[in-house]
Parts: sequence; structure tokens; C-alpha cells
Amino acid sequence: MTIDGLDDEWVDDSLRFKLIRALLETVKSFQKIKNVKIVVGLRQDLMQKVLEGGKEVGFQEEKYQSLVLRLRWNRAQIEALLDSRISHLVRRQYTQRPVKLKELFPQKIGKISFIDFLLQRIAMRPRDAILFVNECIGRSEDRGEVRVQTIFEAETEYSKSRYDSLISEWALVFPSLSHLLRLLDHMQPQFPVSTLPKAAIDEAIQRVAELPGTDPASVAARNYFDLTDGNRNSVISEFILVLYRVGAISLRLEGGNSPISAPEALPPSASQIKASTKLIIHPMLYQALHTVFH
Repeated sequence: MTIDGLDDEWVDDSLRFKLIRALLETVKSFQKIKNVKIVVGLRQDLMQKVLEGGKEVGFQEEKYQSLVLRLRWNRAQIEALLDSRISHLVRRQYTQRPVKLKELFPQKIGKISFIDFLLQRIAMRPRDAILFVNECIGRSEDRGEVRVQTIFEAETEYSKSRYDSLISEWALVFPSLSHLLRLLDHMQPQFPVSTLPKAAIDEAIQRVAELPGTDPASVAARNYFDLTDGNRNSVISEFILVLYRVGAISLRLEGGNSPISAPEALPPSASQIKASTKLIIHPMLYQALHTVFH
């Protein structure tokens, strides 16, 4: 039996998260019963909101980590999924033989393969892979193949969609996100914290401080204004950590050999964010953020 729509507006938020936490408690108790398995599927943002809300009533997150299995897709699985979907769509309309992704799309986009270009932009999410490919195919219905220019056009639409979806998906946890993403506008794909425009930071602090709630970025901004010794760098660090948690950026920490990304790597502490720390914008947002390439 499946129950859909835990992230829908079926009840007031304050009650919704209490009910979902009660569901998790019930699942935990069912672990004692043999031959019964209950599976609850939650998006990362919804799970985080549920756990954070539970902290107020003594909810111990660490006791639930053993019950959590993070679902991840790899390159081969996503490519197989797209081959199957394309074969179904094309076979139904034009031919009876199986048609694969590589037959419809160009082998390369610039210096990399199309599949690498695609995987860079979908955050390894199969739903996003389907959305991107559908956008490309929809723009190529009058042709026998998908052209490079069509892919770039589809990328622009896809990037704007992901930008909006990111804000929507994380709205309950990080209502500050719409303001924080503007810090990345017209920046290079990779840049140090020290190059963030001062005017953009000032505006973000002002706007985020006006937001109510427990969003860590908002709390930090309010403290900056309320405390006589408010630390501007601490506020910037909290802003960056929000962008990291939602997957908008990866981070290359001072002394680090390679970038870290969520959810594979846990967020660093605010004190680890230095002026030299490099922010790496996720390719899915390049077009929406007008990323500058030199």
C-alpha cells in the first residue's frame, strides 16, 4: 500500500510535520515485528524540516539515521532510464525498433559528451533528466535528431525551471533562499568568497533579516542588526551554508583537495568558511544565474 502527497498542502504546516514525525515514530516501533516492512519516502527538504521541528520537543535525530536509506542514481541507471523512455516514445510514434539516447542527441556538446553535459546539470536526479530530455525532444518534433543549438535553448528553460523549483522545494526550511541565490547572479562558475559583491551582500542581509522564523540565514541576519558586536562574516558564512545545503553550490575549503557537495558531504561549520573558500555554482543554475564564462 502506498500513500502519496506528504509534501502536499493537506493540513496546516504546524500539524503536518507533527503528524509526519508521529509516522516516523510508528515506523520505528514496527521494526520489532517480523515480516512487516514500512517504507516512507520523503524528499530531503521535507525530512530536514521534520527533524528540525522535532528538536523542540526532544526529537533525537541520531536515533533515526539507522532507518534512513538515501536513494542515489548512478550514470548507468540514468542513461538506461532515458534509453527506455526515448525508445518507448519514438517506437510508439515512428518505428517499432528500439531507439537509444545516443541516436537522437549529438555525441558532443563542445568538448564533452552529451551525457556528461546532461549529468552535470541534473544533480543525478532522474526526474530532472527526463524533464531536460523532454524539453529537447519537444523542440525537435519536426526533425529527425536533436541539434546542439536546441539543447542550449532547452537548457535555458530547464535552468529557469530548476531555479524556481529549488526555491519552492526549500521554501519551508529556507525562506531566505530566493534572496541568497541573487548573490550568485552574474558570477563566474567558481569564485572565492572574498569576491562576493558588497552591495549584494548588504541587500541580502537587509532583506533576509526581515523574514520571520528559524531559517539560520534569517537568524544570523537579525542577530547582526540586534547585537552591538554583530559579526558580518558569520552572516555571510550562514548564507553560504544555506546555498550549500540546497545544492546550489559546492565548496572548496581552504586546504581541501577536492570540492564537497551536499548531500554526499555534511555541511562544514561556519568557522570553516573563509574569505579564500571557493564557491562552485551548480551547472543546473548557469543560465538562470547568468553565469559569466571567460
